[in-house]
Order: sequence, then structure tokens, then C-alpha cells
Amino acid sequence: MTLRIDVSLRDALLSSHTFADRERITIGRHPSCDVVIDNLALSREHAAITWDHGEWVVRDLGSRNGVYVNGTRKPVHALASGDVIGLGKYALAVSLTGGHAPERRAAWTDPGAAAGAHLVVKGGGAGGVFSLARDVFSIGGHKSCELRLPGALAPRRLALILRGLGGYSLVNVSARAEAVWKNGKPVADRCWLEDGDRLELLDVLCRFATGPAGQAG
Repeated sequence: MTLRIDVSLRDALLSSHTFADRERITIGRHPSCDVVIDNLALSREHAAITWDHGEWVVRDLGSRNGVYVNGTRKPVHALASGDVIGLGKYALAVSLTGGHAPERRAAWTDPGAAAGAHLVVKGGGAGGVFSLARDVFSIGGHKSCELRLPGALAPRRLALILRGLGGYSLVNVSARAEAVWKNGKPVADRCWLEDGDRLELLDVLCRFATGPAGQAG
């Protein structure tokens, strides 16, 4: 299915973007985003639109100012033609036309991934096993985060773990690439997760594990 996004500011059309055969589209002020809006009111990677179970879904990636759909703040929302996504003062009009769905990554058919996943936390004063049953699992110092990082220096939002058609992915939403690591390498933007991956989130050590909670220890 083809997705078109028309970006407007105060009723003036700024740009149009058309996407087909894509799994994920990023929106934000970072130059690497698919839809770049260079405004300080937006986060570096503010929102993502993913192809999820036969529909396009917009998700807030832990932004400070939020994502609005048709005037209502929505952390997650399945899109339909005519919807308007609000990001700060910008309006993103959505148009959907028929077509083929993007192909799923082979990882999605992996029985371990389909059974669920967990984050095994072993250090930094935030130990435990956390289920990744939600589409968006937030990590940071804010009280709303599913995994709350200790310490006064922990950012409000450090990272997100997203569940989608491709499996699970880790997104660094902080301002520092060196704040999030996977298997000894910094994650500046986004990476896919596989069973057994070792994560370092500031001073908190974690392991990503697929399968039932009893096998995640």
C-alpha cells in the first residue's frame, strides 16, 4: 500500500513524500530521517510510521512535544486516508492508495520472536526481567518509562524497543550515540535485535532474550 505525506505549515504546502514497499518511515529533524522537518520543536527522531499487520501505524518515539492525530495526542495510532498528523506547528496530511504490502523480514517468522521477548536487566540498580509485550517499550529516567533508569543524569528518554513486522529493534532517542550500545558497539540511530544481544544503556547492563519469561534468565 502506498503512503503519501503532505507537510504543511499554516496552510502552506512545504513538501510531499510518497512511500511504497517500505516497512518503516522516520520523521524528525535529523538529516537521516525519511521526512525531515528542521525545527527545534521536533525531536531528532520524533515519530515513525510502520507497516504493521496490514496497516500503517504512526508511533511517538518518546518525543517531548508528542504526536497528534486529528487534534488528539496519540502515542500509537493506525492511520487512514484523510488523517492529519500534528507535529508541533506542522500538519502532515496522510493519503493511502492500494498496492502491495511491504515484505516481512524473515526474522518475524522465527518461533522465538513470535513467542515474545524480554529484557533481562543485571546492573545499574534497575535489575529484573521486563516483558516486551507492548509495541513500544520506553527506557529512560522519566517515571512513565517501562524501564526507569536510576540517577539524576539519566535522560528523560534514552531509548525505545519497538515491536513490529520485522521483529524487535532498538532506537536511540537520546542526543548521544555513546549512551546506547549493542554487543560492544554504539547505536547512533536504530538496529535490529536478536536473541542474546548484550545491551548497555548508560550504566545499566541488559540482555535481549526471545521466548517465554522462564527462559530469559
